[in-house]
Amino acid sequence: MPASASLSSSNDSAELYKIPELATLGRVHSSTSPIQLTESETEYVVSCIKHIMSEHVVLEFAITNTISDQLLVDACQNCSVRGLSLIHISEPTRRRGISYAVFCLK
Repeated sequence: MPASASLSSSNDSAELYKIPELATLGRVHSSTSPIQLTESETEYVVSCIKHIMSEHVVLEFAITNTISDQLLVDACQNCSVRGLSLIHISEPTRRRGISYAVFCLK
């Protein structure tokens, strides 16, 4: 497993339980460390943490604005994974947007 995909602490998955819709999905068995999806020099830096549960995979996207006088608006994400059903996407908000995509394994 590459270093960027190594398992992270339980602090990352603890944030999931604060969101009622995600808390009902069950226990997180493992989570990856944040994986950078963009270069760090871009205006908006995007990273992803993958949370594995018994019947679901949750992708947590963190979008960070690196330019203080600009605000990210109308952001959206498109997700598809062959063989998995996408059941929920939350839209990012605030200066550091966090959004979640939930896939059903069964």
